[in-house]
Amino acid sequence: MTNIESTQSEESQSALGDASQFDVEAVVEAVLTKGLPLYEVRGLTTEHLEALYAIAYSRYQADLYEEAEKIFLVLCVYDHMSARYWLAAGATQVQLKKYKEAIFSFASCCALDPENPTPFYYFANCQVAVGDQRTAAEAYDLAILLSGDKPQYQDIGNDSKARRALIGPDPTSGAAQ
Repeated sequence: MTNIESTQSEESQSALGDASQFDVEAVVEAVLTKGLPLYEVRGLTTEHLEALYAIAYSRYQADLYEEAEKIFLVLCVYDHMSARYWLAAGATQVQLKKYKEAIFSFASCCALDPENPTPFYYFANCQVAVGDQRTAAEAYDLAILLSGDKPQYQDIGNDSKARRALIGPDPTSGAAQ
């Protein structure tokens, strides 16, 4: 190994921490029994996460979707209870035409933020993309219901109504029958 490779390896090791000092059982206990997000267990702060989010968002804005997706998914792992991170991951996966992965991300977001019609709308769009009209119709119906008369969700509600109408009253094609 050259000096450069040795130095890079040492830097990587110190940045990640000594694997022999990583107590997997303590992490599992903290996450499962105490309910702590992984970022807290690993000693990160919300400022660290926001810095990562800013980097991922800038990659997304620059159409560097593969890079953005990786960073957004890291954020989802570090704070699995953040609907915002799951929504961003899903939006990025849509840009990459990874609809099945986006469905998972948007479903996670729906579970974490069940009063917000936005992830239901995007979930429905992905269901249409994979050919599941029945599930798409149900998700559009939820987006419409959740949009209600809330002005901040007017566009989502209107577009959901238009897309739901295209599916028709009896969606019979799709996985959920």
